[in-house]
Amino acid sequence: MKKLINLLSLNKTLNSDDIHNVLMPYNTDIVYLGGSLIEGSINPYGRGMGNVYSDIDVFILRNHENYIATKGEYNEKIKKIDFYTTPNGISFDIEIYDRDCVDNMIELLENSEINTSERVLNYINFPEGWNMESANSFFCRIKNSICIYNEDAYEKIIAKTNFEKFMHIYKYYLMNEIDNIVQDVMGNEKANQIETALLCAREACYHLMGIILLNEEEMYDRKKWLLIKFKNLVETKRMYMEELESCRQLFFWRVDKHEEAERMIHKFLGTMEKSLENIMIGVDF
Repeated sequence: MKKLINLLSLNKTLNSDDIHNVLMPYNTDIVYLGGSLIEGSINPYGRGMGNVYSDIDVFILRNHENYIATKGEYNEKIKKIDFYTTPNGISFDIEIYDRDCVDNMIELLENSEINTSERVLNYINFPEGWNMESANSFFCRIKNSICIYNEDAYEKIIAKTNFEKFMHIYKYYLMNEIDNIVQDVMGNEKANQIETALLCAREACYHLMGIILLNEEEMYDRKKWLLIKFKNLVETKRMYMEELESCRQLFFWRVDKHEEAERMIHKFLGTMEKSLENIMIGVDF
């Protein structure tokens, strides 16, 4: 069935039939659109994502036999990648996944056990080709997507994917990453490598925004869109204003003097510590 998809960032309308004519999908294929242009059009927290240079990401979940027969410009362990540009200049990145690999990943997530005594990377027994980042990207994009072919099968995939469980796991993965980064911040500061300490603190800032989004059941998969999504979140959840201002200062204030940089680093670390403590104990801000 034809769908007209409004791309708010481009002020254009996309006809799903035009994509069908290019892809020529198998009857059993599941086809959906995702990425920044789509999320910026359908997710209130994604408002502002995507621009005139952004591509539309087309995802195809394909049965194993048909997947093996499919040729791509690039071939990875779990997917094949191709590209296409329409006559009116809209570019598509086409990612084709082996449906068996996707079903297996979803099942492993569902059967995973969260045990705080174990390393978070051991919560999920990732099959070959998957890791925490690739799984996060896949789940984020299908969660913020528009199906254009085989919608019943698509809805079944959505229904059996435990997004909440994965967000919980990924949140604690980022918390562990922050622990390591803070050690780098402190070590570089003691060595008087203030510029490097500042860069490490900014990396922790990305993770903090990601953790807060996940705590509000909102996913992300590209660092470049984090601030946009976080600002949109804070518009409706003002209790995170202090974190937003601290991140803005860390990134955008002039810090050409070491003393100023150190002050900003310590201010951010204090804000982050308080925020993470509240998240860990489940405080309602």
